[in-house]
This record gives sequence, C-alpha cells and structure tokens, in this order.
Amino acid sequence: MLTGCSLQVGLDEPDPSTTLDIGAMADFAPDGPGTLTDAVASRDAEGGSPPDVDAAAVGCGPARVECLNPLGTTACTDGACAPSCAPGADDADGDPDNGCETLRVVGGVCGALKLPASVTAVVGDVVVCPHDGSEAGGTFRLQAGRVLVRGLIDAKGAGHGGGGGGGGGAGGSLGTGRGLGGARGEGIRDGGAGAPGAETTDACCGGCGGPGGTGGTGGGQHGGRGGVTGEGGGVGGRCRQDGREGGRGGDGADGGYLVAGGNGDESTDNSVHRGSAGGGAGGGGGCQGQAWSACMCPDIGSGGGGGGGGGAGGRGGGLVALTAAESIRVEGRIDTRGMDRIAGADGEDGAPGACPEAGGGRGGDGAPAGGGPGNNRGGDGGELSIVCGIDEHRGPAGDGGHGGRGAGGGVLLSAPLVEIPGAVNALGGGGEASNGGTVKLLHCGAVVQAGELFAGRQFDAPLDDCP
Repeated sequence: MLTGCSLQVGLDEPDPSTTLDIGAMADFAPDGPGTLTDAVASRDAEGGSPPDVDAAAVGCGPARVECLNPLGTTACTDGACAPSCAPGADDADGDPDNGCETLRVVGGVCGALKLPASVTAVVGDVVVCPHDGSEAGGTFRLQAGRVLVRGLIDAKGAGHGGGGGGGGGAGGSLGTGRGLGGARGEGIRDGGAGAPGAETTDACCGGCGGPGGTGGTGGGQHGGRGGVTGEGGGVGGRCRQDGREGGRGGDGADGGYLVAGGNGDESTDNSVHRGSAGGGAGGGGGCQGQAWSACMCPDIGSGGGGGGGGGAGGRGGGLVALTAAESIRVEGRIDTRGMDRIAGADGEDGAPGACPEAGGGRGGDGAPAGGGPGNNRGGDGGELSIVCGIDEHRGPAGDGGHGGRGAGGGVLLSAPLVEIPGAVNALGGGGEASNGGTVKLLHCGAVVQAGELFAGRQFDAPLDDCP
C-alpha cells in the first residue's frame, strides 16, 4: 500500500470530514473487499444502525421495487427506498430506487479506482501522486459506466525521476591556493545523482582546472543517456591544455517512451506507460590558472574560473487511463507531460592575487533534479584574469551541459463514445513531440474531437465489442 496518497471524493470544495482514504486504490473494486460500499456499510454497522438490506433486496412497497445503491447503502423505509450516499456520491437523478449513481473525484489520486457500470464518475481537479517505485505511484486508472472530466488531471512530471547534474570542475590554482569542485546535483525518485566536480592542487604557474563531474542517470528503463540501461548524462568537461578555457560539460540525453530518447511505441492494445526521465548533464571543466608568460612575471596572476554545474534531467510524465462502459467526455484537461531540464549553478571567477596564494574559483553546483524549471542549460563557467603590467587576458571556464528532457506519459481513453472538447497533452519536456507519450483512443465510431490533443504518438482504433 502506498502511504501519503488518497482518493478524495467530494464536492468542488471538499470537506475533510468526507474524505475516504483508500491508500493506493489498487484493491478497490465494486465486488471485492475494500469497496466503497463495503467501507460505508461497515461504518454504519459500527455506529449501531445497520441498514434494512433484506427488505430492500426482496422488494420494497406495494410494487415490490428492488432498492439499488451502487455508492452507499439502502433500506426500505415506510414502503419506499431510502438510499444513503457514500462521501462524495450523489443521487443526481433524484430517483431513490436506483440510489446514488454519481461520484465526484477530486484531490490526490494514486493507482486504480474501479466503479460499477451504473456509476458516473465526475472528475474535478486531481493530482496524480509521483512515482515512488511502486506499481501505483505515478498512475491514475479509472473505470466506470461514464466518465466526465471537468477539471485538470495533473500527472505532469509524475513519472520517473530525473538525474542530477554533475558539479563543475574547480579552477586551476597558482600554488598554495586550492580551487574546490562544485557539489553534485541529487537525483529525484529513481534518478541517479551526478558526480561532484574535481578539486585542484596544481603547482604555481598554469595549473590546469579540474574536470567537471558526470551527470546522473535518468530514472526509468529508457531514462538517462538514452540507452536502455539508463546510462549517465554528459561527461564532465576538462580544461584545454593548450589554452585557458575549460571544456563544456556534455549534455544529458532525453528520457524516452518505450525506447531510448524518443517514442518507440508500436503497441495496438490498451497499455500505456509512465515516461522515463532525462539524464543529468556533466559539469564544465575548471579554467586553467595562469601567471603571465609562463611565470616570467610570477608576482601577478590569477586562479582559474570554476566550471559551471551541469543541468538536471527533467522528470517523466505519469500515466492516465480512463475506461467507461458507455462514454468518456473530456471537458477539462489531461496533462501527462514530461518536465523540462533544470539549470545548474554558475561557476565562480578565479581569485586574482599574487602567486602563490591565488586559488582557483569554485566550480558551480550541479542542479538537483527536484528543483524547479531553469533556463534549459548548465551554469556558466567563471573567468580568470591575468594582469602583468598593462596587459590583461580573460578566459572562461567551461559551461555546464544541458540536462535531458523528461518523456511524456501515456493516456488511454477507452469507451464506445469518446468526446474531447477540452485538451489532452502528453508531450515531452519543453514541448517536445519526439519523446512524447502515446495517447490511445479506443472507441466505437468516430471520436468527437473539437479540442486539442498533443502526443508523441496517437493511436485510434475500434473496440473489440463494438456493435
């Protein structure tokens, strides 16, 4: 069971007292243990007021009406059916004989929710809990007779976790001063952490800056560098021995949907998947420390600038699967986009001063994958400054690389009638279609689509049991 995520059913402004916590919702079914009906019946029985189920079942009143209630309990009182709705349920048609047939779904959701075919599920604003390694995390599966999406189903970035960026390399030192490498960026969820940038302890007069750290692996089978084994992000840049510039960190690769770095889905069934995450980028190399003219002017010099931290990989999108016996109508939005990459920190400038004290600049920190959206690149490298008499030179350290973008998650809409006057968006991070998730529309007849649909792949097919 998944802790911290619950199904909250209620009105548009949910009352905490009507919140039913069913954990991951994975065992929730209308005909088995843990059902909504069972939970409410058990609550009522414990309160000392068991419903008159026998009388309702055999027939109620002169017409011997069978009292039904798919979302709560019912009784036969004074010859008439008297349903009692579960939290969040409603008798929308006002007919007491068929009980409560509409359920409002709002709040945090995880896993699968299966409702009877007589129930209409009205989905307001819901947030899909993030993937945590469990089967339910990062997913929302809903089955009912009819599904109406009026709010936002938000599964953006709820899939696999991004890799952290590598730390920038330290600037070269001019003797006893020492440059420090940037800290590694931590991964999130199942994304790996980047490596820290290297320190420098080179001797005076032109010590080379340290290399940046490598980026972390993106989460998911097809995360990280783009290989199926989820290789790490870009390799950290190294200082150029023939000049004063540090090398740029390599980019992390985009996460994929069933294939490395793209959408490789060729399936024709009803399966959908979470998006894999982007790999973290490598940190930039620290800049070479210099004294003028190969130490012909040893009293004046500067430490090298620290390399920029690598950008973190974007998180993949979660999956949303809606199945209905009669119809699905999306008036609101379904969002399973992957997240864009996150920028690393800038490296520091090298410290000016007399040799042998001048130390190299500290490398920039790699971006943590749990951070907010950045500017789609690694941090800038710091600069060194060489001054001897009237001459001056400035040379940059290497910038951190760009993290990879997360892949979009999949969406399934399966019902005899599917209508989309609203919007469905399953693109990858940064609006990329190349690694967007698959949107599957299974139906009978044409899909009524007046709204927007964005995906890496759209699959349209008839249901097997269409008339």
